[in-house]
Amino acid sequence: MKFLLSAIFSLLTIIPLDSVNAAEEKFNYKSVVAPPILAMGKPKLWKGVGDLNILVSSNVEMAQDHVKQGFALLHAQWDVEAYRHFAAAIELDNDCLMAYCGVVMSVLNPEHEWKAYKARAMNRMLTLCEHKHKDAFDQVVYTYPNNERGYAIAIAELITVSYAKGVESFSKLAKMYPNDVQLALMNPFLNRGKYDVFGQPNTAQEIAVKKIKDIMDQNPGNPLAINFYIMMLIEAPYNAVDQKKEVLPLTRNLVDLSGGELPNWHMLHGYAAWRSGELLEAKKAYEAAVKIYTDWKKQTGANLSECDGLMRAYSFLAIIYNELGDETSVDSVMAKMEKAKYTRKSSTVYSMYDWNHQLLKSKILFGRYAEGTTKTKSIIASAIKELPKINTNTKDREDFNKVIKGYQAYALGLSHFHNGDKAKSMAMASMLGQIIAEVKTLTNKSRSKPYYPHMLMSLKTLMIYHNELAALREEESGVGAMNWYNEAIDLQLGPSRLFPPNILYPLEYKLGRFYESKGDKLKAYESYAKANKRMPSHKASKVASERLKSTALAIKKANADAHVAAIEKAREVRDILKAEQKLLIEEAKMERLKEQNNGE
Repeated sequence: MKFLLSAIFSLLTIIPLDSVNAAEEKFNYKSVVAPPILAMGKPKLWKGVGDLNILVSSNVEMAQDHVKQGFALLHAQWDVEAYRHFAAAIELDNDCLMAYCGVVMSVLNPEHEWKAYKARAMNRMLTLCEHKHKDAFDQVVYTYPNNERGYAIAIAELITVSYAKGVESFSKLAKMYPNDVQLALMNPFLNRGKYDVFGQPNTAQEIAVKKIKDIMDQNPGNPLAINFYIMMLIEAPYNAVDQKKEVLPLTRNLVDLSGGELPNWHMLHGYAAWRSGELLEAKKAYEAAVKIYTDWKKQTGANLSECDGLMRAYSFLAIIYNELGDETSVDSVMAKMEKAKYTRKSSTVYSMYDWNHQLLKSKILFGRYAEGTTKTKSIIASAIKELPKINTNTKDREDFNKVIKGYQAYALGLSHFHNGDKAKSMAMASMLGQIIAEVKTLTNKSRSKPYYPHMLMSLKTLMIYHNELAALREEESGVGAMNWYNEAIDLQLGPSRLFPPNILYPLEYKLGRFYESKGDKLKAYESYAKANKRMPSHKASKVASERLKSTALAIKKANADAHVAAIEKAREVRDILKAEQKLLIEEAKMERLKEQNNGE
């Protein structure tokens, strides 16, 4: 293995593929295919997913087609369907190296429930990668060409050595094979950078975005190139990329190019529309994704455990229906999401249910509370009622139980405050602070758990709630409330197309309400405008900013006029002083002349 890893990019003679297992027992392809994937049968070839010009060493043309389709679906974020295509390719050709590469990539998460099948696929992948035979000149050579072996080793390094090492190997491979579109796109994507708090990209991000855009411009009709470029921008901070101008049109084009067949690209379209504040367009896109997923589920006999995309679509539809004021549809989609509790506990869908879906209704209610209504007490009571129940029967619920207790402390803190019991509200805030400290410890211990990202998001959320309770306590006196709200604003998480935000309203909106309650309509407007820019889908922020816009403009004009008047007054005073100074100088000169004349 050490020799193999150190010799990835050695220059070798490329030769036609011979049968690897000519004298061996045929490999049982089922050993690398998870039973649920096997049970779903043969996949169909989807249209409009993009053309990959990768080399696939196989004498079976259909196996080549399945591999190319599988990689295209991986990039389109439909891992389960991609896995099916790689499995179909292996069934047709047990010796297809790139198909095993695809299986490993389909279950890349180290804690994936099918990691045992990934391990077998990787063993087979490396066995094929090392396979040698004698050529026509009786020389011992590797059976598979360099680029396929390069893929295999880069993937192996990604998993067994480090992410950085795997990315380095993919980068080298991309330089060696510049005509491989997949490698050309993956190289900058894997080496992308990030944005700072002001929305400015670092050098690595700028370079990666430009490279992928250049590829997209050179391949205007290739959905995969467009997909990669969208993925570079769609989760950027609100102040870094104009989603409505730069991303939304591309997602519409992507759906059109695929003939509207891929549910994941409808979801990209829906997410871009949601981030742009186009709620009706987002609703239509996510509903289209749900329809395709539902039909696919029926046709394949897929279990709900394999439908994580469907559950993500339901999640976003719930918050979109809520923003549109359609409570009937919210309840309907929440009922469908409730079925996720019957899925395999090791599945992604169950993890989403456990950490996201169970809390979603309470989050929606907290969002309604944040908008300020006459039904404050009843909304908070409903939010408390909708929180998941603490379950102490199993140890694996310890982390989630602690998070639920944090949500309970926040909700009870709100309830006591609005019932006039400030002492109990402060006690709940203090308890929430203790829970946050415990969740930090649990988060550090859960790094290897599949729900670790959820723990990080939950920790940030509880910290925001803690600051909100502190700000609420300070609002009456006004002392410190602004600082607490600003701390909460800084803790807000970046956008994710995989999960709805943990806080369903921008914290700038809460600060705007505080300013408005204190009569500072200009600062209130500016905060509402920032809230609307951060989350255009939040209708209350848009309504509030529009409501105060004319007033704020009038205040700004009055302030500007006052500033101009002050400047003019200052100029007048300056001119008077200059005139007086000049007069004094003249008078002084006259006095000196008189003195001189008298002296003479």
